Amino acid sequence: MHFVGYHGLSTIAVSGLDMAAWDALAWASRVPLCVLLGGSLGPVRAYNSNGLWLQAPDIVAAESVALREEGGFTALASWPGTGERGPSGCH
Repeated sequence: MHFVGYHGLSTIAVSGLDMAAWDALAWASRVPLCVLLGGSLGPVRAYNSNGLWLQAPDIVAAESVALREEGGFTALASWPGTGERGPSGCH
């Protein structure tokens, strides 16, 4: 509950239903979901955030380099700020 709060928990539940509905529509249409939404099949660039928004900027910088080197990630998702302000608290 620390990361999402009570309001976030209901959003997560509704998001699960939303994803299931889109998956069911794609399955019934017999096409991949990305094609149904207008995209195409192909490689997707992987990224890692590893909770980077929870640390001070100097720690995030060092951890970002370590993630790149150990996991081969070429992209990282991060949010400015520290403490309790994560993805949902960023303005």
